[in-house]
Amino acid sequence: MKFTHHHATIFFWIGLLAFAGFSAFAYRYYFASVPQQIACTQEAKLCPDGSAVGRIGPNCEFADCPDLSKSNFDIADINWKTYRNEKYGFEVKYPETWMLEKKERQVETIYALTDPNNLEVGIDIYYSYWGVGAEPYSGCPIGTHVVECKELENKFGLKYVREIRTGQLQLDKQQQLTAYFLKALSEDFYISIVTLVTNENGTPLKSGKEIINTFNEIVSTIKFLK
Repeated sequence: MKFTHHHATIFFWIGLLAFAGFSAFAYRYYFASVPQQIACTQEAKLCPDGSAVGRIGPNCEFADCPDLSKSNFDIADINWKTYRNEKYGFEVKYPETWMLEKKERQVETIYALTDPNNLEVGIDIYYSYWGVGAEPYSGCPIGTHVVECKELENKFGLKYVREIRTGQLQLDKQQQLTAYFLKALSEDFYISIVTLVTNENGTPLKSGKEIINTFNEIVSTIKFLK
């Protein structure tokens, strides 16, 4: 059989179709399985240790914050003051250079801890009543204002809920870090520790990491006497 221009045209189209079919097969089973890269926004989330994490991965989710459930902080290694309250049945340690001021209110007592060398640093210890008909804290609360929440345990085996939350108002972006101890003290009172970690615009305080580190250390020293 004589090879003509017509035969060449037929072989050309057959080859072209075969190549197109192979390309479609390769794309479907190889290239399509490769995850598409997405440009994530440059947002940051404040972590309980004062650091910040950004969005990563194919779904642009925030990276995990450092795990603070296992701290290297050792109470025996520091020379802190000790406040012991026999009436309410608890003990707490705080930095030697700090000041403690007691404030009595109708349903709570506040122990304000302040650093005289840094007015931006302040941590309050609340001895508060659950309230009539109120249920004790039993775990992380659910709400749009809760940025992050974890259930932890301090060095004395006391379980507490540590959360970061914003203000209740829509424009209030100020964040506070709180630890609620789950075990009630006498007369259905409980202990909570609170500190601010950002300003009203949501910007981390200059001493934010120092505040959070001291906060975590103070939480680790809380001990119930009864």
